[in-house]
Amino acid sequence: MSGKSRHFYGTNRADPMKNGKLFNLEESQKALMRSIPRVFETAEVDCFFSPEASFFEKITAPACQVKQVHGRAVLDVRSEHVNDLSGSNFSRFEFDGMLTSRPNLVLTIYSADCLPLLFFDPEKKVVGAVHAGWRGSFLNISRDMVKKIAEVYQGDPAHLRVVCGPSIHVCCFEIQNDVAEKFHEKFPQWPDLIRREKGRQTLDLQALNRRQLMEEGVLENNIETSDVCTFCSARRLPSYRRDGARAGRIISGIRLK
Repeated sequence: MSGKSRHFYGTNRADPMKNGKLFNLEESQKALMRSIPRVFETAEVDCFFSPEASFFEKITAPACQVKQVHGRAVLDVRSEHVNDLSGSNFSRFEFDGMLTSRPNLVLTIYSADCLPLLFFDPEKKVVGAVHAGWRGSFLNISRDMVKKIAEVYQGDPAHLRVVCGPSIHVCCFEIQNDVAEKFHEKFPQWPDLIRREKGRQTLDLQALNRRQLMEEGVLENNIETSDVCTFCSARRLPSYRRDGARAGRIISGIRLK
């Protein structure tokens, strides 16, 4: 992962399970993953060092990013946005989600404990990316993405495929009383989102987003969730809560070919 002065990158067709099982995949899904050329980054020792720019050079397509503000706004990326979002002017766009039907645009999300979600509608040929921390999740940004795909592209939530990437898990995501009360008041139907033990209160960010997606019509079997906790994975992944301001960032991206 990235530090202040370096990133760790590699390209590989090898077994994606080699450095830790990121997803609970069926054998057929594993075979598919092995066949896809991909760029990955990790703090494990079998990757090589490279400047940050090299990551985007390897993608060979414009990489769009926005200024993430822990909100709920989602941007439909059009041709007129591409130069700004893939250049130095991206910070003018304050959003925490993007979607597009344009091919060969990479939608990227940066995270270091927050939950990155990647969306794909194979029927309407639409992709999306969401940055969901506790604030964005509280504001239902995952549901807003599903609604936006339906509104703009007439997508059926039942067709959506969603991947929830590595983030801080309920084992480590400690919250204060005021935040816990907010969640109890807004989501009384899900009291188990807050775990209380050993004098701590922790939030299950993954469960919250899965349930929000399913309430909006996404099928449970179409949601893949990483079982990797960023806070626990000191050798492999950055965590803002663990590392503070020096923490690097996970870059999650998706594109239509």
